[in-house]
Amino acid sequence: MNPGSGSVAEPSGITELIDGLVRQNLRRDPTRRLLPGDVVTIEAVDADVAVSLRPSSGGVAVVDGRDPGARVVVSAASTTLLELAGAPLRFGLPDAFTGDGRALIADLFTKRIRVRGLIRHLGTVRRLTMLLSAR
Repeated sequence: MNPGSGSVAEPSGITELIDGLVRQNLRRDPTRRLLPGDVVTIEAVDADVAVSLRPSSGGVAVVDGRDPGARVVVSAASTTLLELAGAPLRFGLPDAFTGDGRALIADLFTKRIRVRGLIRHLGTVRRLTMLLSAR
């Protein structure tokens, strides 16, 4: 795209990936959703890209960029973000009874994955993980 051409920018790869995952999961299980006010930003820090998710009348809107009003902000390297989708969950959180779940929890403690709002908005985090889970 040429700057100033007036055309709309193409969504980033992470936006397309997350949008596809969300659409697939909503088709499979419409109860996986965000509630009003559940605005989330996911940042791939190594690629300096971000995507935001917010509830919409059609399910969940997935858009490029950071949302300054996001309740929850998840920041990690791109490959780590991809691992989140495959993480085993128990009650919407990483399953500490599995090796992959323990590895994800370790990533949280070592700050390879940062989740701003994790404690204060735990319900939003749980709904997000369920929405993004490929399982």
